[in-house]
Amino acid sequence: MHSLNDQKIVKQFALGNKGYAVNAIFNDTTMRELLVDKLVSTIDNELESMCSIKRPSILRTVTSEKLETLHIDDINRELTERAPVFHKLLSTVTTARSTRRKAILLQVESPSILKTVSPATIILKAREPALNAWAMKNAIAIQHGGCSTLGLVRLCKQYVCSHPYQVTKVKDILGINHDKAALDLKHQTEKNIIQSEILADVTRCNSNTTINKEAIEESWTQETSGAEAMVTNEVNPLREIKEKYTEEDYNCCLQSVLSRCINSNGIVSDDLLSKLKDELSRGKKNMFSIVGDNVDLLLKARMMSLERQNRDIHWFHIFLLLDEVSGEDLSTDTPNLREVPLSAFLPDEDMSREVMQHFTVLWARVLVTWMPNFQCLKNCLVQHIPHKYQDIMAKKSIVIGGDLLFKNENLTEDIIDILKHVQDKYVPSSALITDGIEVKTILQKVFFGGDQLTEERSRNAQRSQMDGNSLYECLLGVEPKNEDWHAFRIMHLRK
Repeated sequence: MHSLNDQKIVKQFALGNKGYAVNAIFNDTTMRELLVDKLVSTIDNELESMCSIKRPSILRTVTSEKLETLHIDDINRELTERAPVFHKLLSTVTTARSTRRKAILLQVESPSILKTVSPATIILKAREPALNAWAMKNAIAIQHGGCSTLGLVRLCKQYVCSHPYQVTKVKDILGINHDKAALDLKHQTEKNIIQSEILADVTRCNSNTTINKEAIEESWTQETSGAEAMVTNEVNPLREIKEKYTEEDYNCCLQSVLSRCINSNGIVSDDLLSKLKDELSRGKKNMFSIVGDNVDLLLKARMMSLERQNRDIHWFHIFLLLDEVSGEDLSTDTPNLREVPLSAFLPDEDMSREVMQHFTVLWARVLVTWMPNFQCLKNCLVQHIPHKYQDIMAKKSIVIGGDLLFKNENLTEDIIDILKHVQDKYVPSSALITDGIEVKTILQKVFFGGDQLTEERSRNAQRSQMDGNSLYECLLGVEPKNEDWHAFRIMHLRK
């Protein structure tokens, strides 16, 4: 042996005390440098693997789906699997020793995921600029918070976020198909409603004349002319249905309906029609509500001139909220008011008892809030009045980003353009043939929410279009309503 330290290392390894042996190795300057070089080489290999294109990291992909679902836990999991030494080194460096010991005693994970992942993403971006998914999320959030371009550039040089030019390009990419989920739901709703209407027409025709497979195939052929057409219309009742719809809706929806209603004898069965009607009723999906509000910006010119003036911008932003609760189970029958007794408008005994229970909860809150002697019962309060939709409404609402329209709702022509845009893009509609003319028809109205001024302007815009030839031209596909956010804000201000 060359030294006593070498003998100590061999002795500790022979006794199985590897920890003491490692301490002895670190006491040797030469061996410590070799171990440090090995550690550095291992970390370098791990980072090289993270930067590899053959097996790309989740930080390399910058798409709308990936950025939306990218979470810090996913990055932490990838670092643990692909760069364990690098991850452990950062976790040790960024967490105090006392915190690590406390986590070991309590047998819980160290609460240092963000403190570990954040510097790791900065280091990886500095090593490979393409690994900027997390930096891009940071840049979008910081820019949304009001950070200036100069601030973003400074943070970009520190590898915390991406450059503003890249952020603008990525935002343009993220904006493509931003409302695809809403448009898909609209098209599915249109298809279901048209199928239900065609199914009702087919059921009515089938009750008068039995529809067979030959009649269906003949209805899809070209129109005949003259006397042959008159005979065909008498024999084939589907001709009348076909004349009501466009060729696209007829071929798509009617084929889907009839293909599931033909029995083994090649005849449309009433039982299959009834079964399909139930399937379409159960297959209806909840629609969405449209909410819009004005976006006001004041851009001040740094150097005022004739060409460069202050800009007062008024735009309109739209977003969509998926309806969590459906009203399909409610009756749509319109009763005759002459036949409805006055007692139907008065609360019965059960309703009065339910109202008293709700008032009891509300008065209990008032007593505990405003009377100090009752504040000891604060933990006994009912914080939420139970109802049958409470589990659904407790979940987070699904919000779909809509369009940003360069329109000023204060101007009559602009609010009309806003309603036209909303109706053309988001309201389920169909083209029906009336007297040989194709007419746009509203299949289902959609709520259009906003503040009180938006509701008032929307209704006035609809009144200005009442000379239209159809409900669609009168812009009645949207139903303006008042949202409650201003009411809540005023309530809090008064309190």
